[in-house]
Amino acid sequence: MRRLIIHKSIIIFCIVLFCSGCSDQLSTQTSVPPSQEDVELHPGENNSKAINKTHNRYLVTFKNQSKGLASTSMAKQAVEKTKRVLSSSSIPSKSLIHQYKWTSQGFAAELTAKQVNKLRDHPLVDRVVKDYYAIAISSFSENPQLQRKESVTAASQSIPWGVSRVNGPLDGTGKTAWVLDTGVDVDHPDLDIDHNRTVSFLTNEGTDDGHGHGTHVAGTIAALNNSRDVVGVAAGAQVVGVKVCDSGGGCFVSDVKAGVDYVASRFSSGDVANLSLGYHKNASTDIPLSDLENSIKSAANSGLKFTIAAGNNGDNANNYSPSRVEHSNVWTISAYNNNDSFAYFSNYGNPPIEYGAPGVSIKSLWKGGGVNTISGTSMAAPHMAGLLLASDNGIATDGYVSSDPDGTADPIVVADQDLPLSVNVSGPGYVNSGELGMFYSSVSNAEGSVSYQWYYRVSPTSPWVLDTGATSSSYARIFDNPGGYEDQAVKVEVTSAGETASDVHSFIVLKCDNQYSNSEGSQILNPCPIK
Repeated sequence: MRRLIIHKSIIIFCIVLFCSGCSDQLSTQTSVPPSQEDVELHPGENNSKAINKTHNRYLVTFKNQSKGLASTSMAKQAVEKTKRVLSSSSIPSKSLIHQYKWTSQGFAAELTAKQVNKLRDHPLVDRVVKDYYAIAISSFSENPQLQRKESVTAASQSIPWGVSRVNGPLDGTGKTAWVLDTGVDVDHPDLDIDHNRTVSFLTNEGTDDGHGHGTHVAGTIAALNNSRDVVGVAAGAQVVGVKVCDSGGGCFVSDVKAGVDYVASRFSSGDVANLSLGYHKNASTDIPLSDLENSIKSAANSGLKFTIAAGNNGDNANNYSPSRVEHSNVWTISAYNNNDSFAYFSNYGNPPIEYGAPGVSIKSLWKGGGVNTISGTSMAAPHMAGLLLASDNGIATDGYVSSDPDGTADPIVVADQDLPLSVNVSGPGYVNSGELGMFYSSVSNAEGSVSYQWYYRVSPTSPWVLDTGATSSSYARIFDNPGGYEDQAVKVEVTSAGETASDVHSFIVLKCDNQYSNSEGSQILNPCPIK
């Protein structure tokens, strides 16, 4: 199982935003998707067509695809191919919806049946398949009142249980998260939004989140560590919203693919892209979904990291896309509750699932500037995204989820805190001259066995003396004081797994007479004050 050591009937085409308790108000902002910029468009026309269930949108893929991210020259060639194919097939440029040039080469367009047949015979075209769209938000909230809950502003900041469970919050400053979703609340005071790169690929919907799902995901990843709302796993990371799903929670495959292509052309090393959405795999959807998955793999081949929700169907994650994608830079995440028990709704299967993360009753940000609490593997995946962004020591595991239905428990992913080896010495503050002093060491964050070596010194300015026989966790020694009160000290050095730490304990040795008689008539000249 990859990266786990450390660590039925008629199917309706559907894509699921893997959450519960999500609202569906519509946004009225508009923006033009960026991907048509290389082909001349007709002024005043929006080329991403209105959504309807009898659409004529198609995905067109050229021959001779590369398996990695295209070079600039290859991307330009893809643009020229698009122009030639459209022209030779008598397709007006206004029919174009998206160009694909970085993770794959091709385009999406609204086409007539005649145009489709022409394209299928074109020497540059490998295949033409119909685009898919559906609205299907998974509703399994344990609190039905959350189904339509609007944003609530928190008076002070809290740390959600999921963030704590994965050893957050961590410092995400300077890191970038790409959220391919329903958009993000671009004015949310608890997010650092990159407004220049935030984009919408939809008609009649701008970059703002009219649903809430994308903002919730972004908050779990990167909510600011300030005095309000919640804090994210990678607190303060910059968020780039890539709107590929509408305010009702539905998505065209072509829009999601365009979002992946967009991110792949602009990401930097260390960036993470989160996809908390998924389609059901079946014979009719397998080809367009494979196109989407190939785009994800191409971007991953170039170093972009993806976190993907496993899905909320209580089914094998291999039956869903893109959760079924297998790649060293792709992590598919299942969900568990605050008892580390596998969420009843979560998809399962190893592979493709690598880890489990918190996904039940997750409090995070919401549209309108506040917070909301919802459940889903959509909520689990962004925990992993935050860890990949901000865990400087990498990731580790902290046990396994219970009740995993596939019989192979998913490991619980956390930030590898990798705390340094440390030791603390305790002992008396005063020791009588001529008496035995006892000192004890306490070691933290050791990996494996620990070796000890004790030292002592008889004054603050004298050198340390190695006590060759003192190699246990405690130390006993008789200390003398030749004259008056005198500061002395002991030191221990510990070594574990090639790492060394030390600690010093200082004390005062009192000059006194321990050998005296308490018999009547005896004279005590300098009795020891400490017994």
